[in-house]
Amino acid sequence: MLAYFSPARRKCESAVCMEIGRAFPTSPSRHSQRHGWAVLALLLTSPVVLGAAEPQPAGLGLVEAVRLMLEQDPNLSIERANLRSSRGALLSVRGVFDPVLSTSWAETETEAPLTELTSQTQRFLGSSLGVTKRFRTGFSIAPELELLRTEDLSGAPASVNVGTFSFTLRQPLLRGRGRTATAAPELSAERQVVASELDLRQTTSERALIVADQYWRTRAALLNLEILQESEDRARALLETTRKLIDADVTPAADLVQVEANVVAKET
Repeated sequence: MLAYFSPARRKCESAVCMEIGRAFPTSPSRHSQRHGWAVLALLLTSPVVLGAAEPQPAGLGLVEAVRLMLEQDPNLSIERANLRSSRGALLSVRGVFDPVLSTSWAETETEAPLTELTSQTQRFLGSSLGVTKRFRTGFSIAPELELLRTEDLSGAPASVNVGTFSFTLRQPLLRGRGRTATAAPELSAERQVVASELDLRQTTSERALIVADQYWRTRAALLNLEILQESEDRARALLETTRKLIDADVTPAADLVQVEANVVAKET
């Protein structure tokens, strides 16, 4: 059957595709694009033949139906929650390779007796600043700067300041060595995110297809109902016309039986 697609129908399908596209949080892959075009083809080839001058249906339209489905369908909410959970797990795993800044500050005082009447009091002020960075090969670096100030509170003329800089390198030799072992959790989390995105696309496409199919089935049923009502009205009009022709002795009375049977058939 050859169907004619009016500009309003094409505009409606484009709007539906835009609504479905907004539901996808990332750029689609080739597989997702092919799946989307397949859904669009099924939407366009729905079993409703539309004329060139088809009026816009009153009430809820296809675009609004798809939009409500995207907003309120619990299946999509579950898939979106799974996607957010997968992304959170990925961020948590990647946090192992983020640089970590550490700092500390401490102040202590000591009092050491020298004689029975005198003692030596010292104050120590220490601070440190360090950064730790772990790479996906298992290699890690940890530079650190430490400052220590020693003051003699017993009357010594000068204080002692000491600065220490250390640079620590760590390379696993057996366990945890290499990208395969170190980056495996991150790679697994990335694939889980991709799988969650594909699940969301698949569920969205399936639900949109179901909504569009039910919409066009309902639309076709309404059109068929309108056709049947018009046919019934025409049969009744023909009955009234036949009765007038019989009263005017233009048509034989035997024709009334067939016309009344036609009206009964239309009503049932």
